[in-house]
Amino acid sequence: MNGDSSLEKAKEESSISFQDGRSKNGSSESIDSSSSVRTIQLTRRHSPQSAPNIIKGNHCQACDKDVCFEKEVIQCRLCKDYLHAINCKGFTEYWVSSKTSFSSHILPALNNKRNSGTGKKRPGSFWYICDCCETDIERSAAVNEIDKVVILEQKIDSVQTNLRDEISELKNLIINMNNKSADNLTVNTNAQRESNSTKVDNVWMDSQRTERLKHLIAVQKTDSGVKVDTQKLEKILINNKISVHKTFELQKSSDTGLVVNSKEEADFLIEKLGNELPEHKTSIVSNRIPTITIVGLERQFSSDELTSMIVNQNPGIAAIRQNASPEDNILDIVKVQPLRNNSTVFKAIVRVSNLIRSVISKQGDRLFMGCKTCKIYDFVFTLRCYNCQQFGHHSSNCENASACAHCAGDHETRSCKNKSATSVGKCKNCSSARKADTAHEASSYECPIFREKRSSIMKTIPFHQRKKQEHSRMERSRR
Repeated sequence: MNGDSSLEKAKEESSISFQDGRSKNGSSESIDSSSSVRTIQLTRRHSPQSAPNIIKGNHCQACDKDVCFEKEVIQCRLCKDYLHAINCKGFTEYWVSSKTSFSSHILPALNNKRNSGTGKKRPGSFWYICDCCETDIERSAAVNEIDKVVILEQKIDSVQTNLRDEISELKNLIINMNNKSADNLTVNTNAQRESNSTKVDNVWMDSQRTERLKHLIAVQKTDSGVKVDTQKLEKILINNKISVHKTFELQKSSDTGLVVNSKEEADFLIEKLGNELPEHKTSIVSNRIPTITIVGLERQFSSDELTSMIVNQNPGIAAIRQNASPEDNILDIVKVQPLRNNSTVFKAIVRVSNLIRSVISKQGDRLFMGCKTCKIYDFVFTLRCYNCQQFGHHSSNCENASACAHCAGDHETRSCKNKSATSVGKCKNCSSARKADTAHEASSYECPIFREKRSSIMKTIPFHQRKKQEHSRMERSRR
């Protein structure tokens, strides 16, 4: 066979590999893209390496013999080099397949040309890619992946830089705002001190005191011990259009108590009762004031030191202390003591006015104390008898039978034989009230009766009244 004519014929008919992109060693690469093919062709054309079994003329460079193009030669789809496919003596590792497979499968697929629809013939079922081109494809893919990683790292660095700049600007903005606020606060405080004004900021968002909160009026008995006539009292209330929440007997004095809506109505009712029932003295019962617990103190400060820190380091309280009335100016240190579970940390129990308590609430229930802020909690004392376990009286004045605070038995708590590390308590008060949950001691803070008593006491403190009103108003607005 003429070598030149065989070469031309092979160039027309060859170009085979698996059409699904699998090379002879089983790897998978997409080579359908024209841009990828062009890149690989340029790489191979400029690469000094070639396949050892490449055909030059009619001669194999590996086995050094002439080859038959129709039966032994295959062409790489990408670089267009002709390779000795089989019968390369001494170099079986370069064989594309066995002789039988090459002649019975690959060559028929090579010669089976399909119509592309444009009148031109195109290769059949197979494409072939040589090892060198396959290496170039893998190298190119690896380079592309590295480029993607580099680009991604650059984008991440850019985003981090932008975030740092934005955070720095935000910090500077906050610092400037804090400086301006501090300057304004200093100017306002100094101006207020110099003017000696009697006006206090409206921290209640309503009245500075308790004009619009419930008030309790006591109608005293006559000098001879006669209580006020209920029918006459009812007539006065109806004729003067005064709303009363409830009427009850005061425990200690046995006088008649009336709860009205506001201080204005209380003053009006006192005036009417003084005119129509002069034999009965009437007065407004003083409101309870809040008691708070300041926790987190570093040492056992004295009362003067605590008062100085509370007043001097909290501007709202300082303004009240300078200008408010005596009833709004209450700040009494009850005691300072260490915590039960940590003797190095102290707490202080302090009685404050309703107005001062509202200022602390506006500060997030915290006080500036020395070099830190301290959390405060409401301290509501609920008197419980240690003898009968009922609420409202002391054991020294108790006339009831003894009851155990642990098991509700008819014995004193200190002589209880049922108490152990694994025993479950039983509440005397909840058992008497037939509550569903009685599996707790009478001294438990989770006791429903205790919570009810504590809530009823808090209702008599104007600050908590006001807080409940604001909460109810917010709930209605949400609906």
